[in-house]
Amino acid sequence: MYVDIDVESKCILETKCNGFFLVLGIEVEVERKLLAEASGTEPEPPVKSVRRCKPELHITPVLFIKLTDRQARILEDNGVCLCKVREEETHHKARFKCVFFAGEDEAFAVFGVKERQNAAGLDVAEDLEYGDEGDDDEKIVLVRISVCKAIELVKKGARRCAVIRCPFID
Repeated sequence: MYVDIDVESKCILETKCNGFFLVLGIEVEVERKLLAEASGTEPEPPVKSVRRCKPELHITPVLFIKLTDRQARILEDNGVCLCKVREEETHHKARFKCVFFAGEDEAFAVFGVKERQNAAGLDVAEDLEYGDEGDDDEKIVLVRISVCKAIELVKKGARRCAVIRCPFID
């Protein structure tokens, strides 16, 4: 079995009333190796016939970690960007992840979008089905929604984003 766990900081979200949150994307993937590969009894197939199979387990949660103003400044000074928040629905190929309640009067729908740069250097949204798209990163897209809509989404079964609301202080 092959286990791959990636934690990547995506951006810093600045909310209206509740300060800053570090937005993390976590990807956990477990793939089975073929029995022939594990036992070594059969020769490996030629490279051109090797296909990448869907993983046995693929989990991609988004985590929000509360930051102090100082922590947010330090992260931003060292290359972590502020999140871009959209006011309207996102690209049609975006995969809905979760709903984030930033406070009593602020909520966001969180989406993942696979993007890569085309020959002209412009970001192009990719199909999010598992495949052999290489090391293209999934971009986190935040869409501001009303708290009423967020509650309605959760009632319909939408997942709430994982949140650590107490900042880690040294």
